[in-house]
Amino acid sequence: MMPRILNDYSSSISKQMLAKYTYILEVPFSLQNGKEDEVISYIEGTKTKVKNAEKFTAYSLKTTTGYIEDVSLYGVKDHSRYIHHHFLKNDVLVSRAYAQKCHLKKGSSLTLKEPYKNKTYHFKVTGVYPYDGAISLFMSQSKLEKMFDLSDRFDDDIDQSQVDFLNRILRFLDDTGIEQISNENMTYVQLLTGTLTKSEQAMINDLLKNHIRDINTLLDFHYFTGYFSNAKLTDLNEKYVGQVIDYHSLNALANQLMHSMGDFMSILTVASFLIYLILMYLLVKIMIDKNALSISLTKILGFNNKEMILLYLMPIAFCVIVFEIITLLLDNYLLDVVWNMVVAMEMSGYLGYQGSPIVLVELFVSGMILMFVLGLIEYRYIKKIPMDMVLKEYV
Repeated sequence: MMPRILNDYSSSISKQMLAKYTYILEVPFSLQNGKEDEVISYIEGTKTKVKNAEKFTAYSLKTTTGYIEDVSLYGVKDHSRYIHHHFLKNDVLVSRAYAQKCHLKKGSSLTLKEPYKNKTYHFKVTGVYPYDGAISLFMSQSKLEKMFDLSDRFDDDIDQSQVDFLNRILRFLDDTGIEQISNENMTYVQLLTGTLTKSEQAMINDLLKNHIRDINTLLDFHYFTGYFSNAKLTDLNEKYVGQVIDYHSLNALANQLMHSMGDFMSILTVASFLIYLILMYLLVKIMIDKNALSISLTKILGFNNKEMILLYLMPIAFCVIVFEIITLLLDNYLLDVVWNMVVAMEMSGYLGYQGSPIVLVELFVSGMILMFVLGLIEYRYIKKIPMDMVLKEYV
């Protein structure tokens, strides 16, 4: 089943991607310290001219049960062209991969926690979104921003930029030998009049213009952490791009397993057929050996070779067919259960088990072919059993 599982995963990923490219931005640590220049640089460096690029807000939490792993939370704008769902105020959708792995459905409750804080969040699932690429939650952008206080992320930066600007003016005044004015009494009017020369006033005006432009840039900025896009965004500053999710990155798990386990899967398949062949041969051989005297007696009584097949080989074949059908179906069910348990406890992400009916049929047919080959071998053995065997035994 393993090659088919990996192939099905690869094909499903290509059809169910949120977008051809998902860009996750990396916010520099210096932004959290209120450095205006770095904030402006970040805002300018994360702008794009690609028309179909759509902003979203993301956040990361961790699971609290089972295998502890990251859960990506996506805050999506209204009428998104990439996430095809109209989000109501309290809508929370789980990705299909998350739903299948943790057995979630509409009405389920789940608890997630901050990675480095002792703080938890509770969610009630309102639906499942058809996405198998990651363990994710989807909600409206406004709900996500409100939950994690993301919409006001740069307010402190704006306030700090005002203080930084006033300090720059004070340093300028100090350098020119003009007596400093306290922050409480200093106004732009006082700075542009009084003892300043025309060149000093022009310099202050330039500072004001640049400052006002930067403040407007900050005020116009709406916090977001990434883009959905069907085209590459080549105009983003690379230092602000933390991760690019595309088909190759999502398919990395399947490729890694195929490369690392590909030869092993082939060896295991061949070894399984050889073990099956040996077990079947021993089964039939033991049955024929135990009935060798009976076979010899039936030959004395006048039974022909075809009747011998009906008497001794057909019952074995019938039992093999019945039990092979039962065990194939049972194995498929148990593999599904065990697979999901192992994935839930030992694996990040989700790789679903695919019990293909075609593979089951192939296994059954190959088993019948092997049994037929063994039947021919045992038939030749039956033909060689002499009629005088039973006479030698009892006479």
